[in-house]
Amino acid sequence: STLVFWKDLLRHLNDTKDLTDETNEIEMEPVVEVPLPFEQRGCPIVDLGPNLDFIPDNGWQGDYPAHENEELNTVVHINQFEGDALKKLVKRAKLEGVSVHSAIYTAYLLAWVTHYQGRTVKTATAINCRPFCVPAVGDELGVFFGRFECGWDEITLALHAANDFASFWDLAREYHKRLQSKKQETCQRTLMMDSLLKTFPESYCDVWTSARKKYLMGRSGGLNISDLGRFDVDQEGNAWTMKEMWFCQSTHSFATAIALNVITACGKLDVAFTWQQGAVVDHKAEAVIRSFLKILSNQAI
Repeated sequence: STLVFWKDLLRHLNDTKDLTDETNEIEMEPVVEVPLPFEQRGCPIVDLGPNLDFIPDNGWQGDYPAHENEELNTVVHINQFEGDALKKLVKRAKLEGVSVHSAIYTAYLLAWVTHYQGRTVKTATAINCRPFCVPAVGDELGVFFGRFECGWDEITLALHAANDFASFWDLAREYHKRLQSKKQETCQRTLMMDSLLKTFPESYCDVWTSARKKYLMGRSGGLNISDLGRFDVDQEGNAWTMKEMWFCQSTHSFATAIALNVITACGKLDVAFTWQQGAVVDHKAEAVIRSFLKILSNQAI
């Protein structure tokens, strides 16, 4: 939905017929019908049974426990990965048979392993569920995403901790395989949450706030990547053009310990790392960021 909004805004800014002479206001077509939500868009709902994938409940949850009534306080670090290095990374990912997203995820995971060895960890990846609706959902605003979770044990991570070229791409292929095989199931499991949400807003809030008592650190923890992919717009001859685009979400104090938000636009990979102030040791989180950029650079050959 973020990309749909910005594409539409750029289109209207550059379409002079949409502007009035007096105020330069954009005249929008009135909304005559509100589209149906995700749960009513034909995504098949079947009895999938329990999720038997390895998802550690006692994995890494941060360095410091959450406070019962702590306020949201997001730390944000932004960086860019661009130019020839990004082009080489894209080419290498294709040669290795994986998506660029899988390479970014792997660098994120291994950067964390570099500074938090001997731990298990849960990761979450935001999934675009629009293609699994019937018919598929196009360019409209709405919430159409699922949360793909997978776990990594300390033995598997130790095998790849050396960060050599071959083991990096082996891990990237393993994640890519898991992700592709679980996309539709992830979207279906999102719709199955309806059976857990009996009352509003109590049940909805409890999904998150229960973490304060359920987990040792008061949060479910782990890593979370939200990757908006590549943002392409035709800018030739336009008065309004885009130079760069940042994507950054506030931290989730009941869940992720260190999150990564990325988007590729204008030949740059724009990167935002976030965490709740006081959840992790700042200099260790900053070291994870430096390792992430270094690991990506090492694969761009």
